[in-house]
Amino acid sequence: MTEFLDKLKSNALLFPEYKNSNMSALIDIVNNHGKRASKEKTVVLLIDGFGYNLMSNLLTDLPDSFLKTAKINKVSTLFPSSTPTILTSLESGLTPAEHGIVGWDIYLKEYGSVVTPYMDSFAFSNANISDDNIDINTIFPNPDLLNKAANNGGLTFLCEKKIHKPYDMAKWHKESYTTEMEMLFRLRDAVNRKEDSLIYVYYPTIDTLEHTYGPDAEIVRKSTALLFSQIEDLLVPQLEKNNYNLVITADHGLVNFKKTVIESNSKIMDYLTGPIWGDKRTIYLNVAPEKEESAMEYITREYGSEFIIQDTESVIESGIFGKTDINPKIRYRFGTHMMLAKNNAALLYQYPNEEPDSRIRFGTHSGLSKDEMEVPLIVY
Repeated sequence: MTEFLDKLKSNALLFPEYKNSNMSALIDIVNNHGKRASKEKTVVLLIDGFGYNLMSNLLTDLPDSFLKTAKINKVSTLFPSSTPTILTSLESGLTPAEHGIVGWDIYLKEYGSVVTPYMDSFAFSNANISDDNIDINTIFPNPDLLNKAANNGGLTFLCEKKIHKPYDMAKWHKESYTTEMEMLFRLRDAVNRKEDSLIYVYYPTIDTLEHTYGPDAEIVRKSTALLFSQIEDLLVPQLEKNNYNLVITADHGLVNFKKTVIESNSKIMDYLTGPIWGDKRTIYLNVAPEKEESAMEYITREYGSEFIIQDTESVIESGIFGKTDINPKIRYRFGTHMMLAKNNAALLYQYPNEEPDSRIRFGTHSGLSKDEMEVPLIVY
C-alpha cells in the first residue's frame, strides 16, 4: 500500500479527501443543512465538469456578480472521478467502495458482460440492457441520501431528459428539461413554489463542451460565464425572496488528453480473461492467474510510462475508494489489476467489429490529477 501511495505522490496525483468532498457537503446539507448553509432551504446545483480550474476565469469574467459575496471553497471529489461513480455517491451517500459503480463501464459477471449502466446500454452496443432481462435496479444502490431529503422536508429533482435514472422516485418531485434556459426557468419556479427544502439540479452541458473542445477552450469559458450570469438574473433574486441557499459544486474537472486504443486483438489481451472496463483514465483488468508475472512485465513495459500499473488489492487497501474493504458481492467489479493514468494519458478499448470513434475529443476525466479531483463548493 505504501508503494502505491508513493507512486501517486511521485506523479503529482491526488488522494481523495472524503471528509472534505462534494459528497460530505451534500450529506451536511441533508442532515439539517450542516455547517455550510445558513437558510431554511437549499438549492444544490451540480455542474458536470465544473472543476476548480475553471473558477479563476469565472471570477475574472464576472468580477461584480453574486460570486463576490459567496463563500467559495475548494473541495475534493471522489475516486474514480467519473460521473456515474460520483453521482451515485451523491445520491446514495455511499462511497464507491460501498456501491461498486466503478466508472463509466462496469463488469457484471452475473451476465458475463461489460455494461454502461448510466446509459442503460452494453459497452459494445447501443442495445438497452433493460430490454435484455437485466434489471438495472439491481446494479445501483438505493438513493438513500436523496430519499432522506425527501422524507425530511421534500425534494425536487431536476435533470436533463436523456439522463437515465433507475430509481423509484415516488417520493420526489421529479422534473426534466431539454435546454439551459428551460432548466433555469424550472428551477426558478421550484424555488417560488417553496414546497421542498432541497432542490437538487444536475446540469451536464459544460462537461459536454469540455469533452468536445477541451477544458481550456474559449467556448467553455464563455458558456460557464453565461450560465452564471443567467443564474444571477433569473435565480438569485428568487433565492433571497424565498429563503433558499444556493450551493454549487461539481462531480469532477477535466484534462486535455492523448489517447491510446487497445483493440480486441492487441497483445495485451493474451494476458487477460476479458475486455478492460472502467473509464479512459482509470482502467480495470482481470489478469489470467497463471499469467500474472508475465502480464505485469508486458503491461509495465508497454504502458508503464503513461500509467501506474497496480494490483487492485493494494489500491483498495489504501482507502482510495472511501473504505479499505469491499463488499464481497461486488468485489469482482474492481478486477485483479488497475491502470491509473499519469500526465494526460487515456486508454480506449475497441470491441470486435466496432467502428473506430471518429469524433475528435479533447477533454476527458476519471483520473487523479489536480484538475480532475479539485472542485469548487460555492455557497450563496
